[in-house]
Amino acid sequence: SSRAPRGAMAVCATCFSGFSSDYNVLQDVMSDDGGNSSFLTVAQWRANTGQDAHSRVLANATELANLFVSQPGANYHLRPGSAALDAGTTIADLVRDLDSRRRPVGALWDAGAYEGVNGLFGDGFEGGSTLRWAITAP
Repeated sequence: SSRAPRGAMAVCATCFSGFSSDYNVLQDVMSDDGGNSSFLTVAQWRANTGQDAHSRVLANATELANLFVSQPGANYHLRPGSAALDAGTTIADLVRDLDSRRRPVGALWDAGAYEGVNGLFGDGFEGGSTLRWAITAP
């Protein structure tokens, strides 16, 4: 299975005080005991914890494989067509991603640390390929 052994999210039972989680992109396996023995679907996680009401659940292994540029290579920039695109929420004081790219790029904030698809610059004018430029603005 491509699922992480501890779940997409594994939170220890004593760690829920002050914990808040929403607008994520998740595999359908969670844990509310730190991954020690409890494994839940996202629906069970939502019912048990009240968390992740707006989070998206990946439908299959293909969606997981297409989430990031290269998970094995630790490149967590989003790929074109990623389920994380426009899956985030507006956070007023979080206007830049880890690459200092302005949020949002596109209609809505993206889920995760990086905004928009992997590209050369954060101005939105590059094409889908980092090897050529688009002739029209987004």
